[in-house]
Parts: sequence; structure tokens; C-alpha cells
Amino acid sequence: MARNFSRRNVMTKGTAVVYLIMGVVVILFSVMGIGLSVYNYSYAQRAMSEGDEVYATYTEKWSETKTKTSKSKHGTRKKTKTTYYYANATYTYNGQKYDCHKLSVNSSTKVGDTVRLYVLPENPAKYIRPGQDMGWLIVVIACGMFIIMGGSFVMIGIKNRHAPSRREYISQNTPLADTYNPNTTYQGYNGNFNTYNPNNTYQDYNNNFDTYNSYQENNNNNRW
Repeated sequence: MARNFSRRNVMTKGTAVVYLIMGVVVILFSVMGIGLSVYNYSYAQRAMSEGDEVYATYTEKWSETKTKTSKSKHGTRKKTKTTYYYANATYTYNGQKYDCHKLSVNSSTKVGDTVRLYVLPENPAKYIRPGQDMGWLIVVIACGMFIIMGGSFVMIGIKNRHAPSRREYISQNTPLADTYNPNTTYQGYNGNFNTYNPNNTYQDYNNNFDTYNSYQENNNNNRW
């Protein structure tokens, strides 16, 4: 049983390749996430320093309530309801009207209130709202953690890249005693091999076979 468990959990060449591929994929997606976050952060900094300041007017507001279930100290389940408020807004830049969808607002925000935004002249439809830096920082930290995890997968795959395949491992680690022989042969006194036969035959000293519980003498006559 212990031997079977070790076979199922052995690091074979195929498993090492899977680890290597998973690590490379995780690293690539994490690098893309970090690159996108860095680009958005630099764009936001440039918009707030070099762009134009505009004010968008809230045109619609709504709320969403989400329930989170957790266990309390006494072992009972506790439900926590949290209400989030969102709003849509519009702003005008150089005579063109642009929309802002699902802006996070507080409970005191009303339709008709304004919010300050920044836009660049070359892309006025992309607005930057102050206070978004923390969101990009969280994305960068999360992607960095995924890069570390992907790197560990790659190291495991490289370390075990010369591991035997599953068939090679089983053939190298399976003792002869574990091999099933349906014939259950053995060698008799006459130097010949006696093989199990469903007809209950056996080979006597005269090297003849006795079938169906009969005995064959040297004269080749059968007796019960």
C-alpha cells in the first residue's frame, strides 16, 4: 500500500513538464498584469499633471447590497450585509459629451452633484479619477506573488526534468514478486516445468501427462 502511494505521488518526467508549463503561463500572465497596471498608473500620473481638469455631473445613482456569511465565536453563522453605492455621470470636453459608468460614491451623494476628473487632449474619453492609485498597487502586489509562485513551479520542473517517465519508473521499481503469473508454474523433480492446467493435469516421472485425475503408466494406459 505504501509502495502504491509513492508511485501515485512520484515526480515523473510528465509531471515535471506540467509544472514547468504551468509556471511559465503564470509568470507570463502576471507580467502582463504588472505591465498593464504600470501603464495605467503612469497614464494617470501624466493626466493629473499635464491633462485638463473637468467636472462630471452625476445623472443616476443606485445601491447594491451584498451579504457575507461567516462563523461567530460561538460557532453560529453570522450574516453581514454591506451596501455599496454607485452612480453614472457625464462631462463635456471641447463640445463633446462623454459618459462615466458605475463610479463608486458614498451614501450622501445626490444626483446633480459633481466629481472632479482629469483627461488628456489626445484621449478625452479616458478619464482619470483621483484616488485610484491604491487599486493599481494591489494589482501589482498580487501579480508579484503570482510570479513568485510561478517561479517555484518552474524551478520544480527544471529540477525534475530528467526524472523517468511513469512507465520507466514502474518498471524500475516493480520487484519480480509483484508480477502476476497466471500459469503459476513450478519445476518438478524431473527437471521439467509443471504448469497449472484447469483440467487438473500433472506431469509424472515418465514425462507423460495425466488428465482429469487419471494416472498414466509407462505403458501409456490410463487408470482411474
